[in-house]
Amino acid sequence: MGCRSGNLYERDLEKAFLMAWNGIVENRESFLPAWEKQREEGNALEKWRARQMMELTMQPPLDMVCPEIVNMVLGSVEVHDGGP
Repeated sequence: MGCRSGNLYERDLEKAFLMAWNGIVENRESFLPAWEKQREEGNALEKWRARQMMELTMQPPLDMVCPEIVNMVLGSVEVHDGGP
């Protein structure tokens, strides 16, 4: 990973990723119908991505960030401030 910000820290991004990823893993069953539909009806990229997510989420929740998983599921992250 890597963060170019003066007020956003990599540890916070890692914590946010873990929360989001573990939420997906823990609620895998609710995502399966959409992934199965993509696997059957999607274009080649959607089919590949659906299979990938189905396989990756079979693993238990993460205790620490796994850079390989981050790279597989995220291209980039854009964070905007909340504003006034």
